[in-house]
Amino acid sequence: MGTVEIPGHEETPMLIAQLSDPHVTTGPLAAEPASGLHRALGTVLALRPRPECVVVTGDLTAHGRPDEYLALREIVGRFPLPIHLATGNHDDRESLLDTFGGTPHLAGGFSAHYHVDHPDATLVVLDSLAPAAPAGGSATSSSTGSTGCSPAGRRRPPSCACTIRRSRWACRPPTPSGSPMPTRSPP
Repeated sequence: MGTVEIPGHEETPMLIAQLSDPHVTTGPLAAEPASGLHRALGTVLALRPRPECVVVTGDLTAHGRPDEYLALREIVGRFPLPIHLATGNHDDRESLLDTFGGTPHLAGGFSAHYHVDHPDATLVVLDSLAPAAPAGGSATSSSTGSTGCSPAGRRRPPSCACTIRRSRWACRPPTPSGSPMPTRSPP
């Protein structure tokens, strides 16, 4: 787990917690991943200062089955902070949208590409899942398309973009070219 500090918020930074690869499943092996996600969410609530939201990046489920997304919804549905979901190579876009479409976990929409406007920043989630690739796979950056995420009425807001590339997740704020990505993890 890590938190991301959004540049431009030196006095009161916006903190975003990122959790990755919960691999929620059902059946005899369901207890361990569910328990791990519960523990991670509990750790987020104990952080001080508390993050403004949580991004859970895939693999959200172990196999992308509809029953696994229902199990995930049970876990994240009662969490008191906003949780935003992003697909991984084991996920199934259609099952994700069937379960979470229209909910705040996908910004109220029915797309795995979305953006969420927070008071001081915009979170952009890009779905780069390529279903034709082995084990789901991930799309190349040129095939992910445009999100249509251009928040109106903002003067260059800080942003945090979340996507998968080559089986690695990045949820980092953009920084000037050549600068290291600022991230902060809890002690």
